[in-house]
Amino acid sequence: MNSSVFQIYIDKWRLTPRSKRLETHSSCLYWCQQNDQNCVLKIYKAHSDEAAAAELLRHYGGKGAVKLLAADGHACLLEQVGDGKELVELVRDGRDIEALDIYCDVVQKLHAAPPVNIGLKHIDEFIVDFDAYLAKHKNVERELVEKARHIFAVLAASQGQKVNLHGDLHHYNILQANDGQWLAIDPKGYWGEAEYDLAAYLRNPILEKSALLATQLSKQAMNLRVEHMAMQLGYDLQRVRKWAFCQAILAAIWADGHEEFSPLMLKVAHIFNDKL
Repeated sequence: MNSSVFQIYIDKWRLTPRSKRLETHSSCLYWCQQNDQNCVLKIYKAHSDEAAAAELLRHYGGKGAVKLLAADGHACLLEQVGDGKELVELVRDGRDIEALDIYCDVVQKLHAAPPVNIGLKHIDEFIVDFDAYLAKHKNVERELVEKARHIFAVLAASQGQKVNLHGDLHHYNILQANDGQWLAIDPKGYWGEAEYDLAAYLRNPILEKSALLATQLSKQAMNLRVEHMAMQLGYDLQRVRKWAFCQAILAAIWADGHEEFSPLMLKVAHIFNDKL
């Protein structure tokens, strides 16, 4: 990232830089202070679509999600969430049900935000990704992709109450704040029914190693997760399963060629396919 761009925001938002920084595929993050408050400056890369995510954080208003302090079309300033403890750490410790309860609490807070369309991408639009992939005849099982495409179209056309969805709400995007609250970070930002938002959690923490991954990919464990979510949130159990199946197939085709990730997504898809 060009240092002059960094300096523009240091001056604009009157920040004091700290030593920590991180570069991702879509942005550069700088840990700073503003009026003695710890915060994170995120500067988007040219191809990034994260400006929409900042508007979603503004919509959430700090309830269940990290607080947005400032934003423009090229960067945002976020309140720092604790020391970075992720929800996945509870799962690694064998506390999966506790993690699920925390997750459901975060979901309830996010989905309680006013159901007013703030201009985010509609989940219906992902249907074109199935069509584009099917036109290429690539590696993922064609019959499975065709089935997912059909189910996705039916789900999209029959959605219930739509809300502003986080879109990537999984174990690594929920952090514990200093006051003990758990807060969501890094939303993608979509417009659609609430059940859609649960699938990201169900297919994670997918790249964890050894016993944790083996446990996660068991049908029993996955079904218990779905049932617990549906009970806690009051969401439609079968629609959660169907969205999870479709999104696992989408993840597999998006990652086609990734030797580790795509096959794991297919395993998740097969687990849910057995219940459809």
